[in-house]
Amino acid sequence: MNDQLKGAARSLENSREESTQLSDQLDKERKERQLREERFVLDKDELMRQCELTVKREREANEKKLFEQNEEATAVVKQLKQNFNDEKNRYNEALSQAQKRVPGITNKIS
Repeated sequence: MNDQLKGAARSLENSREESTQLSDQLDKERKERQLREERFVLDKDELMRQCELTVKREREANEKKLFEQNEEATAVVKQLKQNFNDEKNRYNEALSQAQKRVPGITNKIS
């Protein structure tokens, strides 16, 4: 009977050791899982920041390009108006000169 008790004690001790090992392994896996989840959140946050920064840079570049195109268009319109006014003034001057030579011409541009 003493041998049976010793065997049962050994069996209990082995079971306790296995239980401790399984508990330790489970704790280790929980910690690893938590670390993976934390890394995932950090990686996700970093990717979101990078994405937002990329979108911001693209938006700023597009706004700058649009502004430059608007400035260029404004300059072209200003030059066209100036050319038109210069041409109109030349025409009116030529008309005025022609009216002095031929008194019935009345085609002045206003």
